[in-house]
Amino acid sequence: MGEDPVTFRSMEVGFNGGHSAAITLSAIEAGRPSNYAHERMEEEVVIHLTAFDICDHSYTRPNAEMLMAKYPNRLALICGDSQQTLPTFRRPVAVDQDVAELTRDSMTVPEVPKWAPGGFNFAFVDGLHTYQGALSDLCQAWRLAAQGATVVVDDCDQDAVADAWVTMVNAGAVWMHRPGIGWRGLCVGRWSRPPPPPEEMAAICTPRKKPS
Repeated sequence: MGEDPVTFRSMEVGFNGGHSAAITLSAIEAGRPSNYAHERMEEEVVIHLTAFDICDHSYTRPNAEMLMAKYPNRLALICGDSQQTLPTFRRPVAVDQDVAELTRDSMTVPEVPKWAPGGFNFAFVDGLHTYQGALSDLCQAWRLAAQGATVVVDDCDQDAVADAWVTMVNAGAVWMHRPGIGWRGLCVGRWSRPPPPPEEMAAICTPRKKPS
């Protein structure tokens, strides 16, 4: 194959026992995507997963260590409350220019937010199932997202989680792949615009009342 592999960066909020992490890491075996549509599908792909979890369960760290042994240098587990660990987490640097390529031309007004290089290409959000917790996790996933990244929210059939999803959709942050609650309780979408300046982000991400 010759060229350096494409690095696909994924983040997950809510590692728990590592079941979804195992699915994510096994989706690309031996550099070949099993079910990942990418324009460079013929080239080697390496997936890196950063997982955030409160790590209260006794099985969380051992299960993560097992996956780390199976997939060396491809999984990082960050323990702590995601509402504290995510806001201080720095976005991954750009490794592949094609993944992080900015599409706006040089005539774009500087005040218009642009996608910063790097970031996560995929986010799976399954953290605290309250409106405030889900909204916080979604906003931080948006802040850390790469251009064109996909976001999937688990347990979107729960009212509080669905309300947080609707807040992001109403803010124009997410383009939904399917309307309403997704397949088997999943909400699936793609970040539709770059994270806005801090003032606008705070207005979107500060819970006031649930959307009607």
